[in-house]
Formats: sequence, structure tokens, C-alpha cells
Amino acid sequence: MQAWQSLIESALSKNGKFSCLKYKVMFGLFTMIFVSQKHLLQFKKIETCSVKTGANGMAANKGSCAIKFWFADTSFVIMNCHLAHGEKSN
Repeated sequence: MQAWQSLIESALSKNGKFSCLKYKVMFGLFTMIFVSQKHLLQFKKIETCSVKTGANGMAANKGSCAIKFWFADTSFVIMNCHLAHGEKSN
């Protein structure tokens, strides 16, 4: 995770000052929100959550992680999901 964060921050620094507002990690899922520092104070109510759905909710190999926040007067949710494919056949 740290390597990705450094790589992204390095790329973004070419276009101004950005900060990692929040991140959430769950097994192979990784979500980061980067924000221009000039807008940083407009972000409020920043929350994260994750849900494991693999092996009946016991394993983190399937599921999602999310970051919820308010920017100015608008709410956002950014989700990263890795869900099971197809249907089980009998």
C-alpha cells in the first residue's frame, strides 16, 4: 500500500499539492482518495467501511471496501468491490 501511495503522490505532485484524504484496505482491495489541498477544508464526515463476503462472510477474498464523505453540500460514496462470478449450478 505504501508503495502505491508514494507512486500516486509523486505523479499528482506534478499538477499541484495533493494529500491522501483517507484510505481503506481489505485483503486485495485498496481504495484511496486524494484531494487537492486547496479543497481539503470542504471535505467533512469522512467514514470508511468494509464487508467480507467470501466463505459465508468469514474470508476477505471477496467483498467490498468503501469511503463515504461530504464535499461542500454533496455526499459521495466510493466503493471498490471484488464479488463472486457466475452462479453455482446444481
